[in-house]
Amino acid sequence: MKDLFRKNPLGRLGLLILLGLLVPFILVSCKTPPEDTDAGVDTGSQVEGVPGEDLGAPADAAALRLLGNARARAEAARAQALGVDAGSYFPDDWGRAESRYGEAGRAGNPANLGEARNQSDEWGRIARVYDDLYDRALPRFAEDKTNQLVAAREAALESGAMEILSDQFTEADTLALSARDKLENRDYTGAMEDGVAAYDRYVVLKTIADAHSLKEEADAYDFIVYDLENYRAGADAGANAVDLLTDGVVAEAKENADEALRRFGLVLENGWISYANEKSAAAQSWRQAALDAKANVAVRDAYQNAERAYNQAHVALRSGDFLEAADLFDSSGILFRQSRDAAVEKRVKAEEAIRQAEQIVSESEAKARSAQELIGDEE
Repeated sequence: MKDLFRKNPLGRLGLLILLGLLVPFILVSCKTPPEDTDAGVDTGSQVEGVPGEDLGAPADAAALRLLGNARARAEAARAQALGVDAGSYFPDDWGRAESRYGEAGRAGNPANLGEARNQSDEWGRIARVYDDLYDRALPRFAEDKTNQLVAAREAALESGAMEILSDQFTEADTLALSARDKLENRDYTGAMEDGVAAYDRYVVLKTIADAHSLKEEADAYDFIVYDLENYRAGADAGANAVDLLTDGVVAEAKENADEALRRFGLVLENGWISYANEKSAAAQSWRQAALDAKANVAVRDAYQNAERAYNQAHVALRSGDFLEAADLFDSSGILFRQSRDAAVEKRVKAEEAIRQAEQIVSESEAKARSAQELIGDEE
């Protein structure tokens, strides 16, 4: 497959149905929310110690260890909620949780055992708040990610990636199906990893296919003659992208695919400009030939038709529609040539008519002279 950007190999693969991913993502992802999520707990209330325990005494190592564990648990819960974009789905609740998290973080070291216990409890409540946000956000996040995954696959499919990179497309489909299976088994982390990996592959596949399409367009018009440097760079980057994707180095494959797309985009941009300008020059040459033949006078209607197409071509050229401009310049060039030929033919016919008329006059004059001479002899 590394010769994709130098040849045009086609692969075939039966279409896998992935739209069924959506339902498992939504239904299986929901977890039962925790019972104690409560935002209104009195965070400053003193905890009660065991009988005979002095809460005013300095916090011991065990209490500090519990405090450290509670804070780490809250931070992990917050990171997990961030991972499913909980803040974007529930901005108000997220804002309150963040405020509470910030206050707890600014509390400083506990002055005594009772304060250590209070801080530990508050970190525990904060963790439960973030857990609740995670549980509520997860189904929405899963639905959005599923939609993105399906959309990415459809885009890659429509770009023709399945036809030109069937093996790599199968790899992406395998990962997508694995994500679905892991969700059904409540392996959320594994499902997310496989889903993201599948999504990234579909994106790369589409980019490679798009770059290849631009290459084929450039080849159809032989644009390599206008921009050899970008053409070669695009072909190399495209081939590298295919190799890297095949080897599973997706991030670098994406970089190379983007580079191939950019390079072939430049080839087309420069190619169309040059191509249109060449057509313009050719049309201008035929236009001048028509004017030299006085076609604008001799065959006025035909010349005006050519001039109209020529002016439209310039309008298209100024607007950046190079293909339309090239086609119109081609058409106008043909019309100018036809008007030139018609004018030349008309002039030739006129000259022939004049020559014949002159010949007739000359013959008439000769006959007149003969007749006069005859008359003169008789006298």
